[in-house]
Amino acid sequence: MKIALIAFYYGKLPNYFNLWLLSAKYNKDIDFLFFTDNEEHIDYPENVHKIYLTFAEMKERFQKCVDFPITLNKPYKVCDYRPAFGLAFQDYLESYDFWGECELDLILGDIRKFVTDDILNSYDKCFTRGYFTLYRNSKKMRELFLTKHNQPFYRYDEVFNTDYICHFDENGINKICDLLNVGLLKDVCFADINYERSNFEMVFIQDEYKDQIWRWDNGKLYREYVVNDKVKTKEMLLIHLQKRHMDIEIQNDKDLKSFLIVPNRFLDDKVVNASEIREYNRKKYTLKKSFKRVQRWIKKIPEGAIEQRFYRLKKSLKCKFIKNNK
Repeated sequence: MKIALIAFYYGKLPNYFNLWLLSAKYNKDIDFLFFTDNEEHIDYPENVHKIYLTFAEMKERFQKCVDFPITLNKPYKVCDYRPAFGLAFQDYLESYDFWGECELDLILGDIRKFVTDDILNSYDKCFTRGYFTLYRNSKKMRELFLTKHNQPFYRYDEVFNTDYICHFDENGINKICDLLNVGLLKDVCFADINYERSNFEMVFIQDEYKDQIWRWDNGKLYREYVVNDKVKTKEMLLIHLQKRHMDIEIQNDKDLKSFLIVPNRFLDDKVVNASEIREYNRKKYTLKKSFKRVQRWIKKIPEGAIEQRFYRLKKSLKCKFIKNNK
C-alpha cells in the first residue's frame, strides 16, 4: 500500500532538519510531502518532495473545506487543521492508499516495520498522536473531521473559529473515531519525550526503566535502557522531541549512518554502558525551564485560553444535563 506523510514548516528550519531528512530518506517506501515557504537550497532525498506553499495559500486550502470564515493566523494553529489534510490536499493524494501527518521534531525509525499491510488492512486510522498519524484515503476518512455531534468535546466549527490551540488533531478526532466506531490503532511504538523534564522521560507509555537514551542506526531507531545494570534494547518507530532544544555534536555528518540521541544532544555513535546512560539521563533542575513553562501559559491567555476553558466547562455541563434528563 502507498503512504504519503504531510509535513509543513514556515520560517527558519529546525537546526536538526538534516537529521529528520536522513531518517525520512531511509523510509524509501513512503513519500513525504513537505509544504513550506523556506527557500534554502537543500538536497532533498528522492522520497521527500518539497512543495513551496505560502501560509496564505495553505489557509486558503482549509477555507475551501468549510462554508464559514476560519480563524488561522499563525502556523502553529495548523495543528488543529491536520485532520483536514486529506480533504485540503486531496489533489496531491489521489494515488495513495493512506495519508498522514508528520512533524519535524521527530527522528524516524523503520515505519513500515510497525505499519504493515496487515495493519493498514485492519484499521482506518493508525495512531492517536497529532505529530504522527495515518488515515485511510477514503471519502469517509477525508471528511471525518466534519462530523457534527453534541458531545462535550470540540467540533470542527468550534475549533476553526478560535486562535486557541484545541488539540483537535488528537482529542477531538480520536473521540470522533470512538463515537463512530472507526477502526483506530492505538499508539504502542512511539517515544514521546516529556518536554517539561530536562532528562528523557517518555509520556503515555513510560515504564519503570527511566535510565535511557536512543540510537539511530541505518534507518532503525532503538531505545537503549538500563535494567539491573544491563543495557537492554528495543526498536521503536520514532522519538518525538517536542519543544526541546537539541545541540548537534556530531563531528562528521558526511555519509552519516548512525548517531546517539541523548538529553539534549545528538552525538557520534559509540557503544555505551549502563553508567554512561545513567549519566546522560541524569535529572537537571533549572529555573529557566520553569520560567519557560510559566511563559507558555501566559502566552495562551490572549489566544483565548480562559474563555475556552469556561466554554468547555459550560458545554460539558450542558451535555451532562441533557443526558441525565433523557
